[in-house]
Amino acid sequence: MRTTESGISTAAGVMQKILHALFIIYAAVLFVVLPLAMENGYSGLGKYKYKVFCIGSVICLILLGCVYAVSRKVEGKRREKIAWNHLLITDKFVIIYLIMTVVSFLGAQDKQIAFLGANGWYMGLLSQLLFVGIYFAVSRIWNGGKAVCYLMGAGAFIVFVLGILHRFSLDPLGVYADMSTAQRLQFLSTLGQATWYSSFVCTVFPLGLYCFWQSDRTVVRILAGIFSAAGFATIVTQNSDSAFLALALVMLALFWLAFEGAKEMGRSLEVMLLMLFSFQTIGLLQVVFDKQAMELDTLSVFASQSVMTGVSLIVFCGLYTWFCMKGFSFLEKDIRYKIRSVWMTAFGVAAAGVLLIMAANTAGLFGERFLGGGISKSGYLYFDENWGSGRGRTWMFTVQAFGELPWWRKLIGVGPDCFADYFYGISEYGQRLYQMWGNDTLTNAHNEWMNAVLCYGLAGGVAYLGIFVSGIVGFMKERLACPGAVAAALCLLSYMGHNLFCYQQVLCTPYLFWILGMGAAMLRKNRIK
Repeated sequence: MRTTESGISTAAGVMQKILHALFIIYAAVLFVVLPLAMENGYSGLGKYKYKVFCIGSVICLILLGCVYAVSRKVEGKRREKIAWNHLLITDKFVIIYLIMTVVSFLGAQDKQIAFLGANGWYMGLLSQLLFVGIYFAVSRIWNGGKAVCYLMGAGAFIVFVLGILHRFSLDPLGVYADMSTAQRLQFLSTLGQATWYSSFVCTVFPLGLYCFWQSDRTVVRILAGIFSAAGFATIVTQNSDSAFLALALVMLALFWLAFEGAKEMGRSLEVMLLMLFSFQTIGLLQVVFDKQAMELDTLSVFASQSVMTGVSLIVFCGLYTWFCMKGFSFLEKDIRYKIRSVWMTAFGVAAAGVLLIMAANTAGLFGERFLGGGISKSGYLYFDENWGSGRGRTWMFTVQAFGELPWWRKLIGVGPDCFADYFYGISEYGQRLYQMWGNDTLTNAHNEWMNAVLCYGLAGGVAYLGIFVSGIVGFMKERLACPGAVAAALCLLSYMGHNLFCYQQVLCTPYLFWILGMGAAMLRKNRIK
């Protein structure tokens, strides 16, 4: 009997080693190979990246599933049954989302497009199945090993550095050959299109930033600090305004956590100093190497070169110095929380005020002389068809088109990634879209949540949003028992902020579901203890 038990134990150990080796290989495929893989420069890069993701994910997920099942059998465990009451809330939303994507696929007009997705985007049913597979594989297999985290950080750091170099006309890979200045501004690093790049950055950057904020190990903090500095530097040079909203949400979350204790406050101040220092360094380099630096949009230039950024750096240096000398250990916990409540309320009131001004300005309630006419009909404070690089007209069309769908289409959607296939296939909508965008095809709503409701229906859209909300709430709620889960919550916040103006794609959504799975794995492990 002892020999048998020993044999089972040895076999189980071998299977576990194989399982985790495959898991690390898959992490390397997603976080190192996929971001860095290129073929023929930027030509057809999106399609090539998707092939790498799809082939690598199908092979790895099948192998992981088979080895996982065998390892459980060797361990003598019965086939795992899904007990609904024992699942995480996020698990339930992911399952409902999976069901609704399948239902949406079955109701789609063109099953081939609904399965593979629109040409160049490929966010059809197959991708959704792989995303869900990634979530459940990571949440059930990852054991908290650091090797995966190192791979994630290493791949992203290389991408960040290349992105920064490209913004100063340094092209070590030679991908800018024969490209005009305007084209170079639209493409960077090994990811190609600038918006796809910013989506990637906003999805993975909070992981390293949280390590810098939370870790007590000097070596980890140094490496995470270098990673974070590169992340801040590439955010201020990538030239997408949506990345700044994502960053603002992450910083606001860290500010909220800062009042938990002296360590948290000190670390949050250090993050602010690192961000401002990185911005100022980039601004200095832009001035010194003005001929090599790419000409960026107003917000990026303001963040890197404005007097306000420099003044803010001086102010936070003073605050950090005062904090190191005095701290706030003399404040009671409830007083700290009251101070936090006041500040968060102030932020909320300010945000609401901006939205009210925007609504009033759009409604024409302000005259030309209001604030010197500075916000009359310009910028982000006036919503019309041209707002947000044309997102205004896209969102207006999406809302109107959804309202005109049959009731059953409102419930199940037009099909995964079938935005263009459905609406361009109807003459009336096709003509309207042509008038708005000419020969360019509008493939999605350029707002991930609008797009989810349109493609997967109300039920699918709510389930998809529920994945994010339940993840953020669950991870933050369990932050004391599972500190690392906060990193996943920050990534979810950042992704949501960025993709309020963007969309699912192969260089951000797979990483989001992987990180979501890591957070869920931490919560599951804590439950078992």
